[in-house]
Amino acid sequence: MLIAPVLYEGGRFYSIKVSLEQIAVFVKEGSIIPVYEDNYNYIGEKEQPVTLEIFKGKGKIHCYEDDGISFDYKRDMYNLYEISAVNDDKDSKNEIAIELIHKGLNKKEDFKIKYIK
Repeated sequence: MLIAPVLYEGGRFYSIKVSLEQIAVFVKEGSIIPVYEDNYNYIGEKEQPVTLEIFKGKGKIHCYEDDGISFDYKRDMYNLYEISAVNDDKDSKNEIAIELIHKGLNKKEDFKIKYIK
């Protein structure tokens, strides 16, 4: 849950007060973070969809996916995605491009998209 989004300038030190029930999390502008559902407990539940949390700005990541069980990734049995996104609330411009750049698994991830303002 995003409680108090604040823009901090890099290269400086800040004192942030949080309670024991809170965690201070800092995310770089333009970050794209793949997230599983809250109730993901073990590898057998890995078939849940992945949500891409896209923060304000422009960013690009590579997202790796394998079966999570075997060593088949050593035989190129994995998928690799290149994900580029723009989240710009000034122009109400949200864009995303997902490209499968290596296909080794017999599945294609169906990503959910969540823009964080």
